[in-house]
Amino acid sequence: MFDRFKARMTGPGVGDSAPPTRRRGRLNLLTVIAVLLCVGLSASSVLAAPLVTTLQFTDQTAATTSGPLAGGPLFAYASPNFTVTALVVPTEGATTSNVNTTTVTIANTSSAVATLEILVSVQNFAMPPGTTLVFSSSASGSATISTFSDHATFQSYADANNNTFLVGFGGMTTTGGQSGAPSPPVLAGSTNYSFGAQATVGTSFTRISGNDFSLSQRLLITLGAGDNATLSLVTAVAAPVPSTAGLGVVLMGGLSVGGLRRLNGRRSLA
Repeated sequence: MFDRFKARMTGPGVGDSAPPTRRRGRLNLLTVIAVLLCVGLSASSVLAAPLVTTLQFTDQTAATTSGPLAGGPLFAYASPNFTVTALVVPTEGATTSNVNTTTVTIANTSSAVATLEILVSVQNFAMPPGTTLVFSSSASGSATISTFSDHATFQSYADANNNTFLVGFGGMTTTGGQSGAPSPPVLAGSTNYSFGAQATVGTSFTRISGNDFSLSQRLLITLGAGDNATLSLVTAVAAPVPSTAGLGVVLMGGLSVGGLRRLNGRRSLA
């Protein structure tokens, strides 16, 4: 009798039906899972490659180039025809990632019309998740002009193979070109005309599952002697927004299943 009483007193506690050895097994399992999660998170943070920016300026009129420049975020260039500065700020997030090339200040310091090309690439984007992403491009800016020859063309690219402009743009997904010119038309010698906030153009971009991808920009601008421009360029990818119609179908499906279950329950009670 005493032995049975002792067994009851040292058995499972109130509200815990599992014997001590089983409880210890559960605790050990939870510990292992927690360790694995921590290791997994540490490994992913170590394996995640940092964003890498590469930029190149080319004075096409003088046939001179800066060559590929790395680092940033602030880049500067001087050539026979131009002085340029550009601030490149890439960001990566759960729902959208982008390349903001802001405060691009360009001055034609020569005595003739000249053309400048700016190429920007940022590698190792891993976000947002998903296979098919929304890909968009926009530009805005203003300029002081002296001739009708001033104009700019901007184009954005996305590459599923994580390449930069150094391999060329063939095979990359593009939003198409966006052009800036005086609007409304102005006379030569006018100042501060706007390139306009280019309407955002977009398309879809299909990435390779498990691979990082890159985003690139190409600006081609022609300025008259002594003219200058200040531009802002944006290239972005975003996770697609779930269709409200599709969500409605799912909800209706759930309501239908629930309704059938309630109806069957009533029949079983009848």
